[in-house]
Amino acid sequence: MLKVPQDLPLDRMPGAMPVGEIPFGEEFSVPAVSDVAASCDQIPGNLDVLEPGPVLAGFLASIDVSELSGSDQMIVLRAHRRMASHYQGHMYRDMSAVKRTITDCGDLADDVEAARAAEAEISVALHLSRRATEHELAFALSVTKRLPRLSDMLSKGVIDVVRARTIDRYTVH
Repeated sequence: MLKVPQDLPLDRMPGAMPVGEIPFGEEFSVPAVSDVAASCDQIPGNLDVLEPGPVLAGFLASIDVSELSGSDQMIVLRAHRRMASHYQGHMYRDMSAVKRTITDCGDLADDVEAARAAEAEISVALHLSRRATEHELAFALSVTKRLPRLSDMLSKGVIDVVRARTIDRYTVH
């Protein structure tokens, strides 16, 4: 088995993609996930502090948690939680952007009509009920407009949605 040094950055691990952008139109060969997972029998030491993003997502997708020790499984679990918060933060920003785009079009009479139109679009896109969409969009607008630092924390994986909702709920006046 290959031993990975604890201080080896994730982008330098066997099978990792190079850091930087791949020019449009160029092909890039990525090894199969099983090849990457087979080459790593332990997690790097910096996994617990790595910011959510493509490098962390790629590593998490390639690891078999059942092959890890209990403490490493907990580190991977926390990393998955950070990635989930990261994606949820971006989803709420996207919802706010849909509402802002509809409002900026100026075709609707008022903000309430724009919110209803945004809810309809989001409901169809995410297969949510009307009530669930109202709830999610209200939270998205509150977090992105009223609490932008909380939105940033959510997108960076520092806080999860449950805690973000609690802060949002108890800071409304």
